Amino acid sequence: MKYFKFEGKQVRLLSYDPELRGDNKAKVMSRNVFYKFSKDFPREEITYELIIETFSKFGPIKSAKISINPDYSVRGFAFVCF
Repeated sequence: MKYFKFEGKQVRLLSYDPELRGDNKAKVMSRNVFYKFSKDFPREEITYELIIETFSKFGPIKSAKISINPDYSVRGFAFVCF
């Protein structure tokens, strides 16, 4: 995965992987982890680097998604796909 800034926000660039296609929902769901940060964790510190650093010890990460609000603020949870 590659990351870059777009309009001041961190975004990700994923290479195409047919295993992550929508029609492979069962495969994706069996490899997808939902993680909710504690209420006290500073939202501005939730980055893709933090997600990768935290979860890469459990296996190779295919995708990571940080959920955001319409105003682009972090909602406090993420999805990691192995």
